[in-house]
Order: sequence, then C-alpha cells, then structure tokens
Amino acid sequence: MSPSEAQRSGVADLDRTTSVAVVTTFHPEIGLTDRLLPVLAQVSRVLVVDNASSIEEQREIKALSERGDIEVLWNRQNQGVAAALNAGLAWGAERGASWVLLLDQDSEAGPGVIVEAGRVLELAGTTKVAAIGAGFVGSDRRVQPDGRGWSEAAAVITSGMVVSVESWQSIGGFRPDFFVDYVDLEFCLRARRAGYRILRSLRPTVVHAIGRPVRRRFLWRFVTVTNHSTSRRYEITRNRAVVWRSFWRQEPRFVAADVVAFAKEFTKVTLFEAERPARLRAIARGLRDGLLAERSGPR
Repeated sequence: MSPSEAQRSGVADLDRTTSVAVVTTFHPEIGLTDRLLPVLAQVSRVLVVDNASSIEEQREIKALSERGDIEVLWNRQNQGVAAALNAGLAWGAERGASWVLLLDQDSEAGPGVIVEAGRVLELAGTTKVAAIGAGFVGSDRRVQPDGRGWSEAAAVITSGMVVSVESWQSIGGFRPDFFVDYVDLEFCLRARRAGYRILRSLRPTVVHAIGRPVRRRFLWRFVTVTNHSTSRRYEITRNRAVVWRSFWRQEPRFVAADVVAFAKEFTKVTLFEAERPARLRAIARGLRDGLLAERSGPR
C-alpha cells in the first residue's frame, strides 16, 4: 500500500518508507548533527525548521543541508513551535508521507523510535490513531526496558511524537496562537475529541529534558525545578488555563491531573526558583488571561 493510499484508507503502515522527521530549531546548541544522524537511518527524509537562529548558530544547520537528505526551512522570524510543526507536516504531506516524527532540537532519539512506534501501532490496531508518543530515558517511571508495554494516553509531548498526517489534516493542525507551550497537548486532546486515539510506548527510546532542570532538596526528598523564564511562566500558565476551559468536560481526568501538576509547579517556583516575585506575578496574569480573557500568542 502506497503512503497516499494508506492516508485515504485511514490505515497507514508505519515504517521508514512512510515516515519523515521534522526538527524545530531556535538557538540550537552545538551537536545537532550528532543528534540528527541516528534519525536519518529511520526515516526517508528529515526537515529542519529554523525559527530565526543567529548566523553563527545556523552554520551547523547549513552544513547539514548540504548532505542532500536533510532539508531546511529558514524562517526570518520566530513563528513559534506550532507554526513550525504545521509547516513540517505540510512538507511531509507533499512528499507522500503518512507519518511524521517530531523531535525537539535538544532531544536524542535512539535507533528504534520508528520501529517501536510501528510496533505499538500494530499491537493497538491502526484505526483512527492520531499520534504515538515515545518513552523517555531516565525520566519516565512508566517505561519498561523490555519494550513490551504500551498504553492509551490523553496526550503526549512533541518530542518523540509520531503524528499521522491524515489526522493532522482532519483536525486542522497544531494551534499556532499557542506559539510554544501546550501546543502538543492541545492537539492530542482535540484529536481525541474528534474520535482519534493517542498511544504511547512504554519503552525508553528518547532522551529529553524540560526547561533547565535543577534538583533541589525538599524535606526528605529531591524535587526537579525547571527554571523557566518569567515570560515562559506566563505563557505556560495561560495556555494550560485555556486548555482547562476548553476540555474540562471531555477530559476531566486530564484537567484534574494538570491542575495538580500546576499546584506542584507553583510550590516549586515559590520555594526554589529565582526572580520569584516576577514569576509569581506572571503566573497570576497567565491564569487571569487564560481563564477569563483566553488571550493567546507570544507575550
């Protein structure tokens, strides 16, 4: 079955021939080449969408583009993660791909990401699957090293997510006004509302860190503090509040769990992070704008 036939039937095989990868970059650290090379062996082509990195930072990306199997889309200004992902999915659709592997610029994909996603898809059944999330090395207690497990999920994060092109087209893509935060989670919840399934592997295949994590001691245990900037704190809080408003009826368990996660993050910011007054004010404004005004876009 060709990729285009698979898309029309809604049952798309997931392997190297039907998959491409999209990596979004914004001021990437050196070493992008080492992180991308393992991906090339797993998909037919790779697209890097650069959101206006500096000339110096673009040098490694330009060198990658000279290989012939990696293309680059140069954005003159930072258009946000959602717009970059939508451009990447459109690029994949134009090339007949049925599935697109999404990776953050600092993520390290193991050699079995696509194979593992295909295994999960086969075990779960291919009907109406919008995305398959990866298990993360060293940071996810639910993963199983033997690789036998998978589960249904309300949502999975961007890095390591394998997205069905058909589902992306059907539900209208990623929400560009969210810009960065909760782009992936909102997409998954909207896909579920449209009748699609979200799956995740319980096998660790991707190394990924959120924010600039630092471990702090709290009473008898250690906690991880992400140290997001003040502006990111505002955007994270605002976008999650919009998600609460939009999906609390359809996804009460997800929203309840996210409210608890928000409370924990608020406590960590209050106790451990720098610039606490500014960040707490940003959180308060984010709640107000998300719950009352539903503002969006970059701050």
